[in-house]
Amino acid sequence: MTLSALTMAPPPPAPPTKTALHLGGDLIFPVGFDLGPFYPAPGEPLAYYEICVGHTSYTLPSEADYKVWTAAHEAPEQAPLTWPTYRDRLIEAGIADAGALARRLVDNGLL
Repeated sequence: MTLSALTMAPPPPAPPTKTALHLGGDLIFPVGFDLGPFYPAPGEPLAYYEICVGHTSYTLPSEADYKVWTAAHEAPEQAPLTWPTYRDRLIEAGIADAGALARRLVDNGLL
């Protein structure tokens, strides 16, 4: 039995790829709950920042990683953040290697 093209529903649209997110006006949202900085013991230097997503905890190894993640946050009363606006925000902040850090956050599902 063959199906006619007229009776077949079109396939659902493909989800955007991570590369497509960087190409235009797509929105960006930070993912996770900020658990803050982690210090191994009183008086010791910062070890990392921790972000929780569900039951999984992610470590952001540097202040730069943390700044790139927090730069994606927007106040609820503000318009949603777009990639171009986020990029401009990172450039203005002067974070070294911000593009690579943001890519790593995207790859790990935190943006």
